[in-house]
Amino acid sequence: MGFFKRIFGSQISGDRRETPFPDLTPLLRPELDEDGQPVCGGYNESRRRDRSVHEMLGLIKGILADDVVLPEEVIALGRWLVANTGPHAGWPIDVVVERVGHIFEHGKITREECAELRDLFRDLAGDTDGVPLGRNSSTRLPLTDPAPEIQFAGRCFVFTGKFIYGTRRACEREVFERGGTCHPDVGIRTDVVVVGYIGSVDWTFTNFGRKIEKAVANIRSGAQTVIIAEEHWLKFLTPESRVSTTSKRQFQGTLIQENGAWIGRCADFPDLVVLAPSREEALAKLKRSVEEILRRPL
Repeated sequence: MGFFKRIFGSQISGDRRETPFPDLTPLLRPELDEDGQPVCGGYNESRRRDRSVHEMLGLIKGILADDVVLPEEVIALGRWLVANTGPHAGWPIDVVVERVGHIFEHGKITREECAELRDLFRDLAGDTDGVPLGRNSSTRLPLTDPAPEIQFAGRCFVFTGKFIYGTRRACEREVFERGGTCHPDVGIRTDVVVVGYIGSVDWTFTNFGRKIEKAVANIRSGAQTVIIAEEHWLKFLTPESRVSTTSKRQFQGTLIQENGAWIGRCADFPDLVVLAPSREEALAKLKRSVEEILRRPL
């Protein structure tokens, strides 16, 4: 017996004559205003969207509990999507809506389509193999496919999630040693987002957070960002990829004068700020601070 049938009982029927497919057309084709622009969802749209994502993840994990996706579960999920989401729901709801809506357009649900939905749901909920008890897995849905070759020199990396490799600082140091830079947040100039194998307890949702959402939105807007899994990133941490001591890159520092004092900052370490009475002293102090950070134990 499927998840939805166990929960809702006789309300869900496998007989397609009794259970017509819900109409997902309004979700697939957003309502437009007189100027041809999508109609705004209005007040509290963000909060309602977050609530819908939380509920959808819970329903999908319930469907996956027996590792089988049944036709009546797909129909019930379609009903829920119509009742609880809108045309501006965004990622990942729009991915599920598109896939389920495509199935309904055929007028039947095949075994192959159920298997494809199961794979999609697994990617969204993450792979629990190897995840410690009491922790959540991270989503695999937004990963760039096929996984790209990774270059470090001159590239900006953002890390999100919890890493089996080690601490966030340890991961960032590996990037620094190979000529790359790191930033605490995703931007349009972010080259690579690395998703830790284990979900962070600080994420907005159980399997992903705002950085992943932002990266997906930027990619859809034309950014060249790629999203990769921790295990793929690890493949490129070879000894040969490290920058040699004699050719180690120069860190990008910025010096500005304000109120008679010089202020130094380093793009590689956004939280680092130094003050000095002269430009030369500020530059020397900035270099010493960067070296001290790199010498700190992980």
